[in-house]
Amino acid sequence: MNYFSAENMGFYNDDAGADTFIPEDAVEITEERWRELLNGQATGQYIVAGEDGFPELVSTAPSSS
Repeated sequence: MNYFSAENMGFYNDDAGADTFIPEDAVEITEERWRELLNGQATGQYIVAGEDGFPELVSTAPSSS
């Protein structure tokens, strides 16, 4: 299963088993959604955390504030 952490702005996967670290704020995402996000990033989009903690693609760089 794939997860996204808004706090760490990172993806995690629990395929390695019970010892895998998954942050507490991580939300579960499908394999399909994970691939969509990576494909979007490869075409110049940015992955950001939505207000609900789920990852979203945007076409402009997020502010660093």
